[in-house]
Amino acid sequence: MQIAPFNYIKRSKHYDPSKWPLSSSTNPPSPQADLMVHLPQIRDEHQNYISELARYSNEVTTTFKEAGSDAENKAVTELCLRGLQLLSSWCSVLTELCSWKLLHPTDHASNPRCPPTAEEYERATRYNYTSEEKFAMIEVIAMIKGLQVLMARMETVFADAARRSIYAELQDFVQLALREPLRKAIKNKKDLIRSIIVSVRETCGDWARGCEPQQDPALRGKKDGEASFTIKVPRRNVGPSSTQLYMVRTQLEALISDKSGGRRTLRKDLDAATLHQIESFHRTSFYWTYLLNLP
Repeated sequence: MQIAPFNYIKRSKHYDPSKWPLSSSTNPPSPQADLMVHLPQIRDEHQNYISELARYSNEVTTTFKEAGSDAENKAVTELCLRGLQLLSSWCSVLTELCSWKLLHPTDHASNPRCPPTAEEYERATRYNYTSEEKFAMIEVIAMIKGLQVLMARMETVFADAARRSIYAELQDFVQLALREPLRKAIKNKKDLIRSIIVSVRETCGDWARGCEPQQDPALRGKKDGEASFTIKVPRRNVGPSSTQLYMVRTQLEALISDKSGGRRTLRKDLDAATLHQIESFHRTSFYWTYLLNLP
């Protein structure tokens, strides 16, 4: 189903055709399907990312590290994620172009090179692209394939850094960041919030001694005393399973969701700092499935 936005504009009270020249066209080109508009930006993105990737690749090949720091692993993970996002956006541009061309085949009146007896598929493909669009498509496809090859060569480095970074971020959030909201939920007798947070910690908490420390004052709704209680979060080269990630994200979404079907939402019982932490984690963890399943 196609929706023509210009139909709504034409029906507006103060519509002026002189200020909307494209609205009078019977078959206006789609801005999303205009590859020539996107090409300069794609070239810049490709050049900048390739330069950064080459610089990091040289560092990896010239220096040997058993395991990078949390900051280094996170930087490599973000570099990998940006590459995947660029590949996805460039493929989307090509897909939109091809889809628009298939929906709007040319004819002999619009393109003299198209014979009147041409088949419909020929009018949608063979005769429906200008020379500039053909060269642009080849260039974009070459950039996509070239970047994919470069990233595939560093797949081992990317996968290792992604697992370490995701593990560290997940365990820091579960064992440290959720500790204060758990303490407040126990102290204020918010049983539903307490049960959700406890379930999240039980689902994916990887404790240093194999189990949650029972001497933690937060489990009794108390603040740390003068001798502050510390939790040592381990570091490992392993990421969460797809089930763990799904369960954690689903349970956290129940805490921060503002849609409750008329009932009082749980987010109103959380302070602003806790909400910000959970929302930030929920937003970031969306990409972890793709990073943990690099081809």
